[in-house]
Amino acid sequence: WEDDHCVVTHALAHRSDLEVLRSGSPLDQEGVHRVVWSRTVPDEAPDPQRTHASGHTPLPRVRRDRDRSLIRLDLGAYMGTRLAAWSPELDRTVSVPCEVDWTRGG
Repeated sequence: WEDDHCVVTHALAHRSDLEVLRSGSPLDQEGVHRVVWSRTVPDEAPDPQRTHASGHTPLPRVRRDRDRSLIRLDLGAYMGTRLAAWSPELDRTVSVPCEVDWTRGG
């Protein structure tokens, strides 16, 4: 998903992945893997004009990498820790504690 402020993918995409997706062509197997499963921070900003927001890799706090225009939002809500959100218009994050650890069946 993307708008004028940001690009959102489940995992960390690379610039080439976003270019392919925008062209309407299907991603190759490696591109699909990166967009859905990658935990590797790309060497360059996936989109130099907009912030790239992603999750997939639980972290102890929201991580912002301004050099690569990245914001990583996964705080492990499924494990009962915290749920994070980011407002691109305000460039602010918020997180709230979770009441349920879904790894234990709710």
